Formats: sequence, C-alpha cells, structure tokens
Amino acid sequence: MEGEFSFDYFAGQVKYYYQIDSLKTEDLYGFAFNLGRKYAGYTYDLLLNDYIRDNLEVAPRYYLRFDPFYKNFFEATDDRFILLEGE
Repeated sequence: MEGEFSFDYFAGQVKYYYQIDSLKTEDLYGFAFNLGRKYAGYTYDLLLNDYIRDNLEVAPRYYLRFDPFYKNFFEATDDRFILLEGE
C-alpha cells in the first residue's frame, strides 16, 4: 500500500490518499505453490547427497541434483541449499 498525507486548507483537515497494490489471492497461491515445489526439490537433493556421502566409500566430487522430469542427475551449482556450519 502506498499513500501520502495532504492538508486541505479550505476544510482545515488532513487527508490521507492511498492506493492498494494489485496483488491478488491467486497470485499469492501460485507463488506459494512454486516456492514449495522448489524447496521440496532442494530438500530431496539434500537428503540424496547425505545418503550418497554416508553410503559410498569415496566422497562424491560435487553436489548432485535430481531432475524428476527427465529422471537424471546433474551437478548443482548455486541452485541448491547451502549448508551452514553448526557448533
């Protein structure tokens, strides 16, 4: 919402004029759906890479992503979860 105050000298009143953003409920639901889909994929990839690291004798050279549409694996770059170092 954007707005501004204006003083009406003739009436001696302060008025507030505003314009409400055009965001619709359908837009918000679409955004939430796409965000959930992306983070579900990131979570799957995180669990996949943890499983691979724990069950292979040799550590993998790079982080893998899974493409569910083409059913193949590829190297992930910046499009993934970034793990933070904990205590």
